[in-house]
Amino acid sequence: MLAMRGIILDSCCPLCNNFLETISHLLRDCMVAKDFWYNLKVPPEMVSSFVDMDLFYWLRVNYQSKVSHSSLVPWSYVFTFAIWNLWKHRNGMVFNNTVLNVNLHIVSKYQALEFYYCVGKLKSQRSKVVCNVSWKKPPSDQIGVQNLKIELDAKVVVELVQSKTPSNAFYSSLLVDCKSLMGKFRIAKCNTHSVK
Repeated sequence: MLAMRGIILDSCCPLCNNFLETISHLLRDCMVAKDFWYNLKVPPEMVSSFVDMDLFYWLRVNYQSKVSHSSLVPWSYVFTFAIWNLWKHRNGMVFNNTVLNVNLHIVSKYQALEFYYCVGKLKSQRSKVVCNVSWKKPPSDQIGVQNLKIELDAKVVVELVQSKTPSNAFYSSLLVDCKSLMGKFRIAKCNTHSVK
């Protein structure tokens, strides 16, 4: 595709300069990639997937793995960051002339650790708990309050509570509820300073 656009690149692997570059060679079969995976310490359960497995199946088996890495981070996280870093590093070497980073496996491991402890671990800690919540109206003769004190600085409110007829249509339902509540107490006092 690049050659059709006039961009001529060497078809040789930029990591090892020995073999034709293919995705499977670059990510898995190249000697530099093999050293990378060896230094990253592929879990023993996953080592067999690195030998002659179809590329897409190899990718899927590793990024869906439930195995843990020696760092106690899920192997799927470490693998994903490792693949991304190999590809990104290859592009840096081809397009920016960066040099081979022999510590790329350490970078990948620490990125996976950071991701796991900052984001990934939360997913496993969250557990859904279904809890039915409902409210039942208490019996009309029981309000459950033994003592209530309301302090007001508004003489108008006290007068509205004390009035026999609802004069304010906007607040009338609230006033009726307040009067009903006050009627359930043995003692209710209402004056311009407080309602007890």
